[in-house]
Amino acid sequence: MKVLLSWGPQPRKGEGERFANLGVVFLHPLVDIHRLVKISPVNASKTVGIIVVAAVFCAWTYITLTGEPRLQTSIANGSYSNDCCGTIILKNGTMTVANQRVSYVVEQDKEGPYVLPKSYVGASGQEFVTRSDAHALKLRLDDPTRPRKVQLLDDTAGGRAYVFSRMNGG
Repeated sequence: MKVLLSWGPQPRKGEGERFANLGVVFLHPLVDIHRLVKISPVNASKTVGIIVVAAVFCAWTYITLTGEPRLQTSIANGSYSNDCCGTIILKNGTMTVANQRVSYVVEQDKEGPYVLPKSYVGASGQEFVTRSDAHALKLRLDDPTRPRKVQLLDDTAGGRAYVFSRMNGG
């Protein structure tokens, strides 16, 4: 016999028996449906397991898709110079180094704000090095609101730090 659950008010007196013979069970909106549904311990543990896996997946997806908090690219706008290599120009998400343009974002981690170019931008000896096939390096900013200096760490052994200072309020 199939049982049909109906949600709503109970039937009038005398009609209930007629519907009960048909296998209709009326539930009042305030009735807890969980009392009517029997869940075995095995099904309950599977359900809990599925819920936990789904929650972990959602958390992992959120973490991987959100990344570091983004800041406005305009906070880094300016020209920064260093005697070793020349000038870095940052303007609204486009970095100009050695007559090449590289897009960037400004993010912040526990160490502070930084510029993250889309591709590798480094310094070697007396010049800039850019490579689209290499991992990008973070250019650290000294102040999250109005940076006066940008620090570029070289990725070679020993990792020399190059500090670029803002030019003329740039």
